[in-house]
This record gives sequence, structure tokens and C-alpha cells, in this order.
Amino acid sequence: MIVGVVCEGSTDSAVLRAVCAEVLGNAGLVFRLLQPDFDRIRQRDPAAPGPGWQGVRKFLQDPANMYMAATLDVLVVQVDADIRELPEINKQLDVDEDEELRPLCSHVKGWMAGGAPDSAVIVLPRESTEAWIVAAVTRKKDVEAIDDPAQALVDAGVIRAVKGKPDKRAADYETHIPALLAKLKEPKELRAIPELARFVGKLGARARSVSAKKRSKA
Repeated sequence: MIVGVVCEGSTDSAVLRAVCAEVLGNAGLVFRLLQPDFDRIRQRDPAAPGPGWQGVRKFLQDPANMYMAATLDVLVVQVDADIRELPEINKQLDVDEDEELRPLCSHVKGWMAGGAPDSAVIVLPRESTEAWIVAAVTRKKDVEAIDDPAQALVDAGVIRAVKGKPDKRAADYETHIPALLAKLKEPKELRAIPELARFVGKLGARARSVSAKKRSKA
């Protein structure tokens, strides 16, 4: 199974890759980090989509990128849910009293040139992927209600602050990923992290769909 990942940054990539491997299994699993393109960024190519949600949007709006991405078994697209509070995003979102993040999910799908392929799995960590690490390494409850999960990690001594801002490094996050994956095996603990649970459910559903299609062609 080939899984493409379009995400905001390296720490998000590390977490998403680990969760995908846990849910889908490592056997025959191939990952392709489509965005950010760190090789091009390091070369200081001014045309390269930069990290962050803007880079995700730019990648998805490119028809050539989406044509390629549509050939994958799974296309994981991540943006942190906190972008819904940005004026340029918020003014474009409808109100859904039943599911707060559904409008943002629809908005992200709307970025996709040619429409969202069946392979697309949208993941919207609330308020950011750091909340999932908070759940893994602290005893805090309702972690997705924390306004600034990265600062919560600093306060807990999990990551450093540099010049007053959280210093997000993939290697630091990877240290705590096993504790996060352990929560995937405990239904009660997973339900306490709703957006992670939603992501796991979407991955499982997509995997079953891919497997069914392959069996029908055999």
C-alpha cells in the first residue's frame, strides 16, 4: 500500500507516519512525503511551497500534484485545526452546530484541484498535532481543548523554548511516539483524543476499501 502525506511540517510528518504504520501495518507499506519538500526547501528554491498550512494549500491547488496524488492508495492531508480561527479561513467556513470541524474539512477538500480523490484522508488535529503528544506524555485530560499544546509541551519539559517560542524538532517527538501508539490500542484512551480517533477510523475505512478493490481485481 502506498501512502502519500501532505502536511504542515516535519513533526507532523513523524507523528502521521507512525500512526499510519500502526493502523495499516508495516508489511508492504510505502510512504511518500509529498509536502513539505524538504530537499527543495533546503536548496532555497523560491518556488517551493513552504512549511505550514499555506504550503499544504499550494500543493493541493496544483493540478499536476493532485493528478499524481490520485494514483496513491491513501493520501493523508493534515492541517492543524487552529487555522479555522484565521480571518482569511474563518470567513469562508460555514457553521455546523453538530460537528465544529466539518466545515474546515470541507474547506480543505475544496483546495484540491479537480476535487478530492477517494484516497483522501483529511486529518485536523485540534488544536495542533502537539496535543496528541501532550496526551502521550502527560496526564492532562481533554488535550484537544488546550489552546496552545506546543506551549503545554514546553511547560511539561518535553521540548525546549528558544527565544520564547517552542522549539519543535521531529527527533524529540519521535521519542514519545511509542507512548502515543499505545493509546491506539486502548479504546477508552483513544476516544479521549477525538481527532486522533477520527483519523484512525478514516485510515481503517480506506484500507478496507483498497483491500476490497484489490480482491475484486484478483
